Amino acid sequence: MKEKRRMTGGAANEPGKRAVKRDGRKGHRILMTAASVLTAAAMLGGCAAQYCAAQYSAAQYCAAPYSTAQLNTAYNASTPWQSDTESVLQTAGGDSRLPSAPGNMPGFTEEEYQKLEALRWDGYEDMSISAYRNAVAELTDSAEYMNLLDRFSASRTFDAMKDSDGTASFFFYILEPLTAERYRTRSFGGFAQSSESADADRAIMEFFITLTILDGDKLTVGEYNAARIGVTDGMQGLLEGRQNSQLAEEASMREVIDDEITRLTAEWGSSALQISVEYVYMPLAAYDGYRGDSQEGQGIRQNDPESGEFQQDQECREYPNGTKEDYDSLFVLMKPGYENMLLSDFNRKLLDWANEDYERAERIGGDVGYYDFAVPLTREERHFVTVSANYSHMENAKMVQSHYTGREEEDPYVNQDLGYKQLEECGRGAYCGLWYQFSYHIDDRSKMTVGERDRCIEGMTSEIRLFWNETGIRTLLTMEEEDVAQILREIADQNSTERLTLSIEAVSYEKNDERWEAEEAGRREAEACMRDSLAAYDSLAAYRTDGYEDKTVAEFNAMLASDDDQLGQALEAYALATVSDSDENAEFFQVTLRASLSELYGEKFGEPAFFSWNPVKKGRSYIDPVERELLYENYYVNVNLEYRIRKPKEVTVGERDRALTAVRDGLQSYLDSLSWEEIMERNMQAELEWKTAELIRQYVPEGMEISFDILLDDFI
Repeated sequence: MKEKRRMTGGAANEPGKRAVKRDGRKGHRILMTAASVLTAAAMLGGCAAQYCAAQYSAAQYCAAPYSTAQLNTAYNASTPWQSDTESVLQTAGGDSRLPSAPGNMPGFTEEEYQKLEALRWDGYEDMSISAYRNAVAELTDSAEYMNLLDRFSASRTFDAMKDSDGTASFFFYILEPLTAERYRTRSFGGFAQSSESADADRAIMEFFITLTILDGDKLTVGEYNAARIGVTDGMQGLLEGRQNSQLAEEASMREVIDDEITRLTAEWGSSALQISVEYVYMPLAAYDGYRGDSQEGQGIRQNDPESGEFQQDQECREYPNGTKEDYDSLFVLMKPGYENMLLSDFNRKLLDWANEDYERAERIGGDVGYYDFAVPLTREERHFVTVSANYSHMENAKMVQSHYTGREEEDPYVNQDLGYKQLEECGRGAYCGLWYQFSYHIDDRSKMTVGERDRCIEGMTSEIRLFWNETGIRTLLTMEEEDVAQILREIADQNSTERLTLSIEAVSYEKNDERWEAEEAGRREAEACMRDSLAAYDSLAAYRTDGYEDKTVAEFNAMLASDDDQLGQALEAYALATVSDSDENAEFFQVTLRASLSELYGEKFGEPAFFSWNPVKKGRSYIDPVERELLYENYYVNVNLEYRIRKPKEVTVGERDRALTAVRDGLQSYLDSLSWEEIMERNMQAELEWKTAELIRQYVPEGMEISFDILLDDFI
């Protein structure tokens, strides 16, 4: 056992010189991209069609049923998917050098637009990210400025412009990500598809680019943005121009994609910026066009969200998929500017088209109902089929129904299933799911255009989807069905106009939370602990009376615990009480009570009292590779004083406390005064022992005998 250095108050011995073997070791951890793996897994189930497509036959009058699995396989490229994880996702693409169009921003004045423009001053892209963050924080340090930025962030119109307007692109791809509180890691989602083919569907790839800032002092804003754009462009062009045979082979395409990701991350990454890319690839699937034979007994062709491969559903379609000729005949109505046609005119033309070939309408209606398209469609074509033509078909169906029944024409009804969210904690699970039905009423179709109707309905469904996607499951679990229904009704009201009224007809909000028992028990336990801690604190703080420092150690200790029962209660209270360093009683608890209780305990068992602490030399900073936080490489020392007060009736509490704190604070000051080079070069064991002995000689009063033990922890 190592011999302790023993000192007596008022005298000093020369410190012994010891050779110390310093191990300057420092731990390193390898970055694991678990977050990106979770993001990719979530993405597999997240590419859901956001429209409830009813089978639009004029003869059936009602929406065709569909399953959640079928809905989740459909993809609507016009609506960005939002993650429910802590990591923020934004649609990749865009360029801050795009032309800006101030004055065209609804809801914002020219002056407000210019306030945002002021944050991308000349040369800002050459600034380090740390310097830019500090500059923006200083410029926007007012409630008015922050409220303005919040308004820009919440504007869906502004968000929709981020890939076409320079200022919007700057805001959503540079300013907002780099000035956020958790700015070091940011993910951007993107989408790529193969070229259109006459004899096969398109291959699709969804990807997520994660940028992790390793050194904000070194990396510039321009380098960060160039890396995002460069990797995005590389991923978006990966599928273009490739042969169908290659696009259909998933394994070989994954090798191609993996190789390209390796190249892109090496090209755009650096010691200051780490880049990772996760993706889901859905290979091209060939089809043989219209099959004259019946599909009875054939499974429905749909995309499986788990594997990305087309599977055979057990349910059978009554009609085969629509053919290219079917869609070409429908797209005759998709003339430039069709959105500006009056609904009455457009619906009449659509009804004439359906009456020309009943089965043609049924085939396309089945495609929409099951979201199962055998014919490649552009984004605009898919929108026309699933939105404009779909809603008009439902309106025509209600009109035909009214004609045959003689009853007043009913409003179309649409179902929307937004799926489930799940959570598991400590082996207990929770989930919630949302389904709703809405109707819409148009007073006069001869006074409303196709585009007006579509924008009203899509505005509502998009906002409801945004509410569901962006509200965390923990928040949703606190809500009841009526709370959710009220939110949906408010969204419907906000998107209604004088010509079109949206109504939420039914809401089914399911939830189940098995965590509540554990949470409730934990809450009760935490509340009880807090009550006990506060009571313990109050009982001990009461000993800090006026003039307590002038009492002798013997008097104060006798007041604190006159017998074993009182000592046990005081020790238990000290263990329960919680005191922060900023508390007004911090020194009283950390020095006075701690020393007196140690003295009383030692007296009972015939042992010395103890007083320990850990001086720390804070030093060089580095980025934690896992948590992405700024940490310091510190030099730690363990100091333990063992002491006896030989004359407790002569030494006051104040004298004892000042002696202990003088040694404690003096050793810390000495360590702070040394440079890192001195710490590395000197025999720190001997240096610290010498300094401790000097402090004891200088501050410890007669009547106190102290021994000490110093242990170097080196670098942590």
